[in-house]
Amino acid sequence: MKKHLPTLIALFACLMAVLSLIHVADLHEQVRSLRHELDQQDSNLRNEFSSFRMSVNDRLEQQASLLSDFSIEYGELDTAARTVALTVTALPKEHTPGVTEVTLHLNDAALPMTRQEEGYTVTLPIPLFTDSRIHRLELMDNGTLRTEQLDWNLSPRQEKLPQIFASSTGGWTGRIESEEEKFVLELDTVFYVDIFRDEGIPFGIEKVELVEMCQGKERSRTAFDLSETGGTDPANILGDGLYRNDVNFGLPVAKQLDIPFGETAVFYIDVTDDTGIRHRCFADGFAVDENGRSNDAVIDFLRMNWGGGEVMAIYDENGSLLYGVEVDEKDSLLR
Repeated sequence: MKKHLPTLIALFACLMAVLSLIHVADLHEQVRSLRHELDQQDSNLRNEFSSFRMSVNDRLEQQASLLSDFSIEYGELDTAARTVALTVTALPKEHTPGVTEVTLHLNDAALPMTRQEEGYTVTLPIPLFTDSRIHRLELMDNGTLRTEQLDWNLSPRQEKLPQIFASSTGGWTGRIESEEEKFVLELDTVFYVDIFRDEGIPFGIEKVELVEMCQGKERSRTAFDLSETGGTDPANILGDGLYRNDVNFGLPVAKQLDIPFGETAVFYIDVTDDTGIRHRCFADGFAVDENGRSNDAVIDFLRMNWGGGEVMAIYDENGSLLYGVEVDEKDSLLR
């Protein structure tokens, strides 16, 4: 027994060391957990303080404002003039009907507002595809001028028209057929489009189409099935082509494409809304050089410039370009 005593002591010491390490590790974990909890509490306090400060600032701004209500509303589009009707309504806290004169300063114009039941209003056309800015409101009472600074930026294209994003998932394979000087692309992918508008304002969609272009000419146009809304919240589908908030459509495509040497095949998604306006997004593209190999420079150009899936061009019901650019699919020059 005495002979084995040193070994037993050594084993006991090792065991105690292991237990100590486990205990220390456990203490470290507790310390980390406490630090995380303290950091979380500190973050919560900062957020609460920030929210409180914003609430106080909002109340102070409301108290300091000359207005009890101010609103804007977009009306009818004029695609020929590329404008949209804007109605601005303001209700001063203190005013005397027949005495108070209210003037709205928008862009470079000073616009007199007329007294209506809901307040003082003015309706005017503003550019649809460029931003406008409401600078201030002036109230004149018997020679006394009061000014409300507003600095309100208006982006009618984002606020009036539905916003659209295109994308695609899947893959492709291909082969070079030198004798016929073409690249045969085997496409197996799904094209998606996401359409939304802020603040729950309803929007209408007439049709969604996948457009295949090659050599600068349209090869095919395939309609999406608008009854296939993917993961769209059913509450956003209002019926009769009307939607709100956000809606998604998908179109699976498995087909063979012949791309001549030196040419590019491009897929766009066209969304026509209920006003007849057609919104075009880039979905994907495949370019071939003069030897039938992948032309990465052209593909990179298309994907870098338009691969975000946002609207790149908007057309009226007659096909005239209202906004954006068109791309020459052959040499990637803008025209």
